[in-house]
Amino acid sequence: MNSRKTELTLYYLVLDLFILNASYFLVFTNVLTNTTLTNFNLGNSMQESLAWVITYFIISKKNLYLRDGFSNRAWRISLRTLVYVLISLVIATLVIDRPFLSRNEFLISVFMFYVMRLVIYYIIYKILRELRTKGRYVKKSVIIGTDMTAKSLGSILANNKILGYEFLGYISTQEKIDKNNKNEIGIIKNFPEIIDQLGIQEFFVTFSIFEDQSDLKKLLELSINKGLRIKLVPKREAFFNFKNQASVGGIMVIDPFEFPLDSLWLRFQKRIFDIIFSGLVMVFILSWLTPILGLIIVTSSKGPIFFIQKRTGFSNKTFKCLKFRTMRPSSDADTKQASSGDNRITSIGAFMRKYNIDELPQFLNVFIGNMSVVGPRPHMLAHTDFYSKSILDYKSRHYIKPGVTGWAQINGFRGETDELWKMEKRVEYDVQYIENWSLFKDFEIIIATVFDKKSYTNAN
Repeated sequence: MNSRKTELTLYYLVLDLFILNASYFLVFTNVLTNTTLTNFNLGNSMQESLAWVITYFIISKKNLYLRDGFSNRAWRISLRTLVYVLISLVIATLVIDRPFLSRNEFLISVFMFYVMRLVIYYIIYKILRELRTKGRYVKKSVIIGTDMTAKSLGSILANNKILGYEFLGYISTQEKIDKNNKNEIGIIKNFPEIIDQLGIQEFFVTFSIFEDQSDLKKLLELSINKGLRIKLVPKREAFFNFKNQASVGGIMVIDPFEFPLDSLWLRFQKRIFDIIFSGLVMVFILSWLTPILGLIIVTSSKGPIFFIQKRTGFSNKTFKCLKFRTMRPSSDADTKQASSGDNRITSIGAFMRKYNIDELPQFLNVFIGNMSVVGPRPHMLAHTDFYSKSILDYKSRHYIKPGVTGWAQINGFRGETDELWKMEKRVEYDVQYIENWSLFKDFEIIIATVFDKKSYTNAN
C-alpha cells in the first residue's frame, strides 16, 4: 500500500508542477498582464517548483481512504497554496543574484495557479464520481468483521463512490448474523459460497494484532484460491490510539500481496503497449490474412470463420475470446479440450494451431481491453471451475489480464493438460510472470513466441 500511495503522490505532484509552470507561463506571456518573459526565466521556474515540492510533502495526503468530498479537496488546495506562498517568499529571500518577481506578478501567478488547480481537480473529481456512480471501474467488495473499525470503513466505502468500490455489506465472524443489522449479508463460515453468489472481487478484513490469527491465515489462503484481492485493516488498539479518528481522517489499509502491475503507471505502460501492438497486428496482418483464412476455413468445413468462446479473464470476469475456427462444430466444444489426433480438428485447423495462427483474432480482444498481448492464457469456464478446486493458487492467474501468449507457453506448457501436473506447471509459470512482470519481459516473451521452438511444442 505504501508504494502505491507514494506513486499516486508523485503523479499528483507532477500534475501540480505542470499547472504551476503553465500558470506562470500564461501570466508572463501577456495573457493577463503587460509583462514579458524577460522577468521570468528557468531560474525562477526551478525556484517556484522547489517551493511547491517542499509544500507538497509538508502537507501531504495522509491516507487513501479519506471521507473525501470535493469540499475537503478544495480546503487542502487552499491550504497548500497558502503554505506555498510562504515557502516561496522564504526561498526568494535566500536566493542570491536571482531577479525577484514583482508583487503583482507573483500574486497574479499564484491566483492563476490556485484557480487552475481548483478547476482541473474538480473536473477530475466529477468525471470519476460520475463513472463510478454508474458502476464503471468499481469493485464489488465486502468487509469481514462488524466491529467499530469495520463499520467506519464500511461507511467510507458506501458513501464515497469515487473510491471505486461497490460495497455490498459485512460478513459476520459470529455463528449467525445480527438480524437487526440489515447490512450483515452472511457469516464467515459461508464466505466461500457468498463470494461466488455475489461475484465479490475484493474484501477487507479487520483484525487485532493482539488476537489469534488462525482465521486470518485461512482468509489469505481463500483469497489466493479464489483469485481475489484482500486488504487487511488493523483495529485501532487503545495502546496506539493517541489521536482520534477525525484528526487522522482515514483508516490504515494493508495489502499483503503486491505485484508490479498494481502500479498505475506500469499498468498504463502495458496498456499503451497493448493498444499499439494489437493495432499494428490488426492493420498489417489481420486486415489481409482474415479474408484469405476465412475463405479456406469455410470451404474446408461447415461453420463460421471465428470460434467465440466464453473464458475467464481479469478479476474472474467472463469475456468472449476470439479465435479462428480450427475444429468442426461440436456440442462439447466448451467442455472438451483438444487432444493429439482429435478428429474434430480440420486440416487447416491443425496447421493454424501448430503455428499459433488461430490465436491472432485475440488481438482484437487486446485492443478493446479484455486481454493483453502477454499474460496467463485464458481458459474455458469449465476448466476454471475444475482446476480451481484442484490447484490452490490457480485463480491467482486472474490477478492480471489474460494474454495472447505467456511465460508458460514459451516454456513449453501449452496445449492439452491431460495430467494435473501439466496445469500445475502452467500455473507456476503464470504466477512467476505476475510476480516478476516488466515491459522488457513482455518483449522477451513476444520474441520467444515467434522464434523459440518451445513455443510450438504440444500444439493440439
